[in-house]
Amino acid sequence: EQQVQYNRGSVLRAQSQFDRVITAGGSQSRTYLPLSSVETTVYGPISAITNLTSVDAEATQQFRNGISAGPMLTVTRTSDNVFTFSGQNQSHLDFQVNIPLLRGRGRDAVTAQEVSSNIEVEASLLDLNQMISDLLFNTATSYWSAVAARRSLDVYRDAETRAKLLLDTALALIAADKIPRSDASEAQANLADRTASRIGAEEQFLEARQQLAVAMGLGAEQVITGREATDPLPVGTELPPPGDLQAAISEALRRRADYLAAKKRQGEADVLTVAAKNQLKPQVDLQFSTGYSGVKDGLRPDQYILSTTGGVHGIDLSGGVRYQFPLQNRAAEGGLVQARSTALQAAYHTQESARNIASGVIVAEASVRSAALQLGKVNESVALFRTSLDNEREKYRLGVGSLVDVLTVEDRLTSVLVEQVQAELGYAVALARLRSSTGTIVEPDKAVQRVDPSVFLTLPASGH
Repeated sequence: EQQVQYNRGSVLRAQSQFDRVITAGGSQSRTYLPLSSVETTVYGPISAITNLTSVDAEATQQFRNGISAGPMLTVTRTSDNVFTFSGQNQSHLDFQVNIPLLRGRGRDAVTAQEVSSNIEVEASLLDLNQMISDLLFNTATSYWSAVAARRSLDVYRDAETRAKLLLDTALALIAADKIPRSDASEAQANLADRTASRIGAEEQFLEARQQLAVAMGLGAEQVITGREATDPLPVGTELPPPGDLQAAISEALRRRADYLAAKKRQGEADVLTVAAKNQLKPQVDLQFSTGYSGVKDGLRPDQYILSTTGGVHGIDLSGGVRYQFPLQNRAAEGGLVQARSTALQAAYHTQESARNIASGVIVAEASVRSAALQLGKVNESVALFRTSLDNEREKYRLGVGSLVDVLTVEDRLTSVLVEQVQAELGYAVALARLRSSTGTIVEPDKAVQRVDPSVFLTLPASGH
C-alpha cells in the first residue's frame, strides 16, 4: 500500500514539469558617480547620485505538447541629481513563446515521465492485489493445515482410547482364562505406542496453530491466545469440469494481477523508449516574443504604475531560431540503450510470467482432480477398515480370533484415518492453489477488496 502511495507521489513530481511558475523580485539601489572638474563646473554637484528602483515579474508554463510560454513585466524608476531630477518611470511588458521543432516536441516525448508514472501506479496497485491474493492463499493453507493437525490429533486420541479398551478387554479375557497372559504385554505395548503418537500429534498441532497465527499477522500478545481453527475441511470430491484448457489459461492471464502488472510495466518501458529516441534529435526551437514599452515621468507612486500604460507608441515583435546539439550526444545514446534494455527485460518478464501461469493452471487443475479421486478412495478404505476392525474385535471377544489380528487391523485403520485427514487437506490446498493460479481469489484491479470465504471451498466457476 505504501508503494502505491509512493508511486502516486512520483506522478505529482512528474506533473510538476507542467506547473505554472511565477517569479517576482524587486530591488533598490543608490550609486555615486564622481564628476570631472568640467562636469562639476557645468552641473554643480561633485558627483552624480542615482537612485534606481526595479520590479519584475514573470509567469512561465510548459504545455504537454512541448511549447512553453508566458508573460514578463519589468518596471524601473530612475532619478538623479544631475539629469533626471523629476524621475523617469519605464516599463516593458513581453509575452514569450518557445516552440521546439525536434527534441522535446509532441506529447509522446514531453509527457513520457508523467505517463510512465501513472502506469507505475496502476502496476503497483496490481502488485498490491497480487500480494493480497498470495497472503490469503498462504493464510488459508496454514488454516487448513491447523484444521488437519487438530483432526489428526483427534484420530490419535481415538486410537489411544481404542487401545485402552483393547487392554481392558484383554485383561478381562485373561482373568477368564480365555486367552494367554502374554496378550496383556502386546496390548500394553500397543497402548504405549498410541499414547506416544498422541503426544507427537499434540506437538504438531501446536506448531500448526503458531504457523497460522504468524500467517494471520497476529501480534505477539495474540499468538498465545489465538482462536481455534474450527471450520471443517472441505470434504467434497468435486472435479474440475472438462473443457478447453487453453481457455482456462487465457482466463487466468486475464485475471492474474502479477501478469497484468508485468504487461503494464512493459507498456511503461515502451513509453520511455519513445521519449529516449526523441533525445537523439538536435534541439531546434522557434522563439517568438511580442510586447510594448511605456514611460511616465514623475516620482509619485501612481506615476510608477502608470508607466505600464503610458507613452506606448507601438507593439514590439521579435523572432528567432535557437540550435543546440552535442557532437557526440553520448548522454542521449546511453539513455536510449538503457531504455531499450529495460523494455526488452520487461517483455521477457511478461513472457516468463505467462509461461509460469499457464503451467500453474495445468498443474493446479490436475492436482484438484487427483486429490478428489484420492479422497474418494481413502473414504472407501476408511469404511471398510472400520467394518474389518469391528469383525476382528468380535472374533477376539468370542475367543476365536487373535490379538495380533486385532492390533494389525486397528493399526491399519489408524493409518488410513490419518491418510483421510491428509487427503482432505490435500483437496483443500489444491482448491486454494487452483484459485490462486487462476486469479480468482481477489479482483485484480480494485483498490478495496471484499473476499468471499467460499472461494476456498469451491471450484472457480467457468469464465470467472
